[in-house]
Amino acid sequence: MTDFIQTFLLVCSMVTICVEFANISVYGWFAKEEDIMNYINEYGIFSKNPFNTDILSPSVKEKTFEESIKILTDTRYISIITLSLLSKYQVKGMGLVPKWSKAHRQIKELYKQSKIDGHDFESN
Repeated sequence: MTDFIQTFLLVCSMVTICVEFANISVYGWFAKEEDIMNYINEYGIFSKNPFNTDILSPSVKEKTFEESIKILTDTRYISIITLSLLSKYQVKGMGLVPKWSKAHRQIKELYKQSKIDGHDFESN
């Protein structure tokens, strides 16, 4: 019986390591917290994508024309990762956001505050 438990734990550990390695391969390594916080502070207001509420993009509402053009040409956005123990969010083009970081808490608040067309949606 103990051989079964040891084998089970070993297989579970290997699967977890493989999934984390796949996430790092797809989304990149952990981004620097300073870079993520600069990105969040640069745009300030984020809104959920109306087609996929797992994606947060900088909002263009109440922005000048020049600011709107800058936002629309920036391809970065924040999205949710479902199969990771070390990170729940990633910023496209920057990397994963570690769960233990201050940026993770800030992004969690952004998801709670974000709206689509003035309607609140459940936060993830």
